[in-house]
Amino acid sequence: MSYSRGSLSTLVLATAVAVAAVFVLAGEPARAAGTDYYVSTSGDDGAPGTQSQPLRTVQAAADRAGPGDIVNIAPGVYAPFAAETAGIAGAPVTFRGDDGVWIDGGCSNHAIDIMADHITIEDLGARRSVTEVIHLFAASNVTLDRLTVTDWNCGEGADQYRGGISSWGGGSALTVRDSYLERRVTESGDDVGPGNGIWVKNTGPDAGGGHTFSGNTIIGGHDGIGGEPEDVPWGVFNGDTLIEGNTIRECDDDGIQVEGGTHNITVSGNTVSGCLIGVALAPALGGPLTIVGNVITDPQPRRGEGPAAFKTGDDSTGEVLIYHNSFFAGATPADGFKQTDPNLRNIHLLNNAIYAGRYVWETYTHTGAVTADYDAIFTTDGDRFVKWENSWHGTLASLRSGTGQETHGITASDFTWDADLRPLAGSPLIDAGVVIPGVNDDYSGSAPDIGAFEVGSVTPSDTPEPTPTPAATATPTATPPPPSEPPQLPPQAPTATPTPTLAVTPTPTATPGPTVSPDPPPSATATDPRPGDVNCDGAITPIDALLVLQAAAGLPSTGCLHLTDLDCDGAVTAADARAILTHIVEIVSLPANCP
Repeated sequence: MSYSRGSLSTLVLATAVAVAAVFVLAGEPARAAGTDYYVSTSGDDGAPGTQSQPLRTVQAAADRAGPGDIVNIAPGVYAPFAAETAGIAGAPVTFRGDDGVWIDGGCSNHAIDIMADHITIEDLGARRSVTEVIHLFAASNVTLDRLTVTDWNCGEGADQYRGGISSWGGGSALTVRDSYLERRVTESGDDVGPGNGIWVKNTGPDAGGGHTFSGNTIIGGHDGIGGEPEDVPWGVFNGDTLIEGNTIRECDDDGIQVEGGTHNITVSGNTVSGCLIGVALAPALGGPLTIVGNVITDPQPRRGEGPAAFKTGDDSTGEVLIYHNSFFAGATPADGFKQTDPNLRNIHLLNNAIYAGRYVWETYTHTGAVTADYDAIFTTDGDRFVKWENSWHGTLASLRSGTGQETHGITASDFTWDADLRPLAGSPLIDAGVVIPGVNDDYSGSAPDIGAFEVGSVTPSDTPEPTPTPAATATPTATPPPPSEPPQLPPQAPTATPTPTLAVTPTPTATPGPTVSPDPPPSATATDPRPGDVNCDGAITPIDALLVLQAAAGLPSTGCLHLTDLDCDGAVTAADARAILTHIVEIVSLPANCP
């Protein structure tokens, strides 16, 4: 496929690095050399906070730390703290833990409050809050990396915001990655219950957006990843958000809830199991919302409601592209696509493998185009197959003749796939899909495979899922005594798990419907590279933008350096790097020559 889970992450990271470099050269401050503060359970808050004379509480260090500073926390159990001093672009205030670091809310307070921008928290555990364990308010550019978050909503309140990580006040650019969240570990109760794993509330059209949630394991709660409000075009994530490579299971409602504002949102390579709904998009307001390469299994009825892989409807108007997903209902009477509220339009499906236990689709009011083709569809329910715009169809032939849908689709009682929904030899899914430019160009065989996996594609090796096993520790008071044996953090969620290998760039431009393979890119030679191919390797990538930035900054370079005035201002500057990045995300084309 064009972008494996790993290669998409690499592209996103490289692009982000290049964009950051553009802003640095354009006048944004570079990261300042900061001060390292140290915290230990044997420290003293009257100490200077050096490695030899550490502070006693994280709060004392947070009160001193400023932009570019790092708070290093030694193993132990600590009282809650609030991060209220902002960092700046390139110089966040960083809180860095180690194995055995726990911030414990004692089932009364938040464990961590983040009330400022440009905060980074990494490599620590946070647990036990009566509401949310990590609470953000109007905080933007916050990164939560390799955390373990457990035991939110000790009070069992019904609100979704009582979650593992909850962002209030319309903050933007929240990143949560490679973290482990589980609703119940040390406290009594079930994993399934109220309070999201990750919850985001947006406040208006000019707020929120720009979030990244990747590589996390989320167990239990209401929604795995979601938020509110759901019925306004700027709601929840608003836009420009990537939800990629997460493993979510045993949730009470939606594995992933992308409802409300869905402007340029990508949901790719996630695995959802044991939830009522796999992905909820009722409604999608704005677009494109691209849902690609996800695996949904073991759907569960909850609260008397029937399960489904996808929930749609509720006056949904935004463009939704649903490609290469795999769903297996098992013995559960679960729908593939279920419309729960009136009015549906602008949804387009290609190359999905849907093995339902009830209806493959159950929709009743379309107010615009809804299309489906090249999908593999089947249900174990002999009385149901497809209900399309409230019209029942018992066979694929009836669906085709009655609706014009799935003219190239297939049906089979056995998809011949393994427990991870990867096609095995002889599977009807193999080579039965259609090329979608920018999504599956590098397929093997005569055509792309249907579903989330391409036979023969390189996939990450199996990695055991982390299991939280913190050692028993005394409940901390406001100033907890040093534990005799600090708890060990559970193993962190792996950065590469055996999740689907398909992905898509965050700004997809492929139009729905069968297409032919795109024309090959123009050839490039060592003597005549195309504009933007700075290192003469035949491709335009974020590396070329970085080389332009180096040249603009007067830094030395080796090898080919084909610098071109791309914005036609008469000089090669950081603006030309910006032009390369703009080209990569397919907003504009690069000029062949300036006038």
